[in-house]
Amino acid sequence: MTGYRAAAGALVLAACVAWWGFTTTSHAWGQDAGVADAQRFDLPAQPLADLLRAFYATRLVVVAPKPLIDGRVSAPVHGTYAPADALRLALAGTGLRANVVGADQAVVEPDDAAPPAGPQSTTNTTDGAPDGGDYRAYIAMIQANLTTALCASPLTRPGDYRLAAQLLIDRGGKVAMVDLLASTGVPARDVAIGRSLRALTLDAPPPAGFPEPVTILLRPAGNGIHADCPAADQEAR
Repeated sequence: MTGYRAAAGALVLAACVAWWGFTTTSHAWGQDAGVADAQRFDLPAQPLADLLRAFYATRLVVVAPKPLIDGRVSAPVHGTYAPADALRLALAGTGLRANVVGADQAVVEPDDAAPPAGPQSTTNTTDGAPDGGDYRAYIAMIQANLTTALCASPLTRPGDYRLAAQLLIDRGGKVAMVDLLASTGVPARDVAIGRSLRALTLDAPPPAGFPEPVTILLRPAGNGIHADCPAADQEAR
């Protein structure tokens, strides 16, 4: 993966599969104190899809395969907790658990120790990929394409902002939907990122069975995270 140093260091993608954060980017997790800080939670019982979206405001990015959470309802959470602890409480009784894989990301997965709860997912996991698919090469290509797109403008160049977004890719390889899950802190940059990603056509269409939406997590540089843009590197030489 050395050909994708910029992508692997600064940009983390999880196409609703756990193995990506575990393998190719586990060395690059930076500590984000804001994620670990205790916060007040007043979360009613609600569909898991709605619950997980609420967690983006805490800076904890939660990745979950859609078939796994469909039809499941969270437990209510009221009190002051670190976001990861609040997520674990919210998943109590759902048959799922939170696997916290870094300072600011958690993967929802079946809790093998829990009794069945609600409709069961038909998703099989082999080597960390749903339905036995291995999509690492395709995700590496997405990373390279997204890094090139973001590096094209000084406003969107990675390095000093955090981005959480979800993408849908159509059968032609074009990005059909971009959903910024939280602001980067600069409205003009949010607009520029959305415009850049919506204009993106990837080098290849998604392989059969590729899980979507794709969740993007881009971290600021520092604490072991590199944000190198090839164009910027060439200009510096």
